[in-house]
Amino acid sequence: MFESVLRVILRPGMYGQYQHSWKTMATHMTSNQGAFSSHLYYNSRQNSCMIHSRWPSQPMQQASWPLSDDAPKALKRTMGLMKSLSAGSVDTGTPITVLNPCEKQDLLLSGSQFCHMSSVFARKKNILIYNDEGAGSRSVEETYNRLVTTVDEATTRVLVVNADYVVACDWQKDTALFVMPGGRARPYYTALAAKWMEEEVPKGQQRRLQDIGVGNTKIKEMVEKHGGSYFGICAGAYYGVAETVFESGGRHEILDPGALNFYEGVAQGPAYGLNRFEYNSEAGSQLARLSSEKFATAGIRSYFNGGCYFPSDGGTSSEVLATYDGLEDGRNAAVVGVTCGKGRAVLSGAHIEYSASAFGITAAVRKELLESPQPRELFFIKILDYLGVSLSVAASLKIATQQIQREASLKAVEGATFFNKAEQMEVVPEDASTNQKKDM
Repeated sequence: MFESVLRVILRPGMYGQYQHSWKTMATHMTSNQGAFSSHLYYNSRQNSCMIHSRWPSQPMQQASWPLSDDAPKALKRTMGLMKSLSAGSVDTGTPITVLNPCEKQDLLLSGSQFCHMSSVFARKKNILIYNDEGAGSRSVEETYNRLVTTVDEATTRVLVVNADYVVACDWQKDTALFVMPGGRARPYYTALAAKWMEEEVPKGQQRRLQDIGVGNTKIKEMVEKHGGSYFGICAGAYYGVAETVFESGGRHEILDPGALNFYEGVAQGPAYGLNRFEYNSEAGSQLARLSSEKFATAGIRSYFNGGCYFPSDGGTSSEVLATYDGLEDGRNAAVVGVTCGKGRAVLSGAHIEYSASAFGITAAVRKELLESPQPRELFFIKILDYLGVSLSVAASLKIATQQIQREASLKAVEGATFFNKAEQMEVVPEDASTNQKKDM
């Protein structure tokens, strides 16, 4: 979490004008520049103000008012007004350890008393992408690129956060979706403060968790209590189930219990067979072909590298959203959805977030991804819609267009069936029937 504080000594009688300027700037920060919130505190005895703003963990260049070059002129004028009103301002960029922020109580700063006057909170719901120990940089980048072009930017903001932010900050209520990308699942446990039992675990037996940790607890709370959603991709999918079985009997064997347990069943992999996957390598990567009966989408071509399938039932609240083409029943469930309390989770063994331009993928896979991107893009959009994410107008239009085309296709099939049956029926003309009666 990045916190910044701007302390301003006010000219006498100028507080009202300064407060108006602050509200203009604070609204800009929360609406357009990624700040979670901005608070104004006032000390009447010292005739001074303190502005405390918060951003997720991203470099803010030690500036309380990070205005870009293309910021509106009105905001730049406001910036100038604030400077003319202030004297002896102090700006600190690193986390404020002496700060004791309280939304409904007085705030202490360097021994001085400041009363909480007003605050501006972010009006947008956040989508958080985990990017810390275990996360694959390509998966994070591809997920971010896909999301920012798909979600409604007026109501939703996409942020990349580290484990410290997930563990230490209160973000659950303001988050619409938490994305756990591909990579390596085991480091996720430790990074999010889970604790393992201190015991020897023989090969072929599962490790045991002592505590799932505060980070995982917050992810579960965000979904189950506050109605947010979880999207796990590859390693993130393994991480969202009750039990992981990876390379069973092989050199990379992992048998782990779940920390999140959104899906009550097992995630088993790799889906396309053992002894092909290698860490930090494309040796076991390939193209996966998926079909979704749930979303009426076929021909989904997706990057795959070590992902899972779901061989067991995930409970009455779960459903299969897509299957691997060519794999037999029982081991072909590729993407599953689960209702979890007030929220939902989607777990995907394949990297449906990858585009053909993803860095490092093999030429053969890239060629396949280039040939038919539309079904994969549509499927990704429908996953977000299933998770309750606000979509952009363009993304919503793609869903509507597919629905219209599907309905037209169904009507065409029904019409063809009707006329085919009519041709097979023996139809006797009415006048012929009348003549036959007269002859009898």
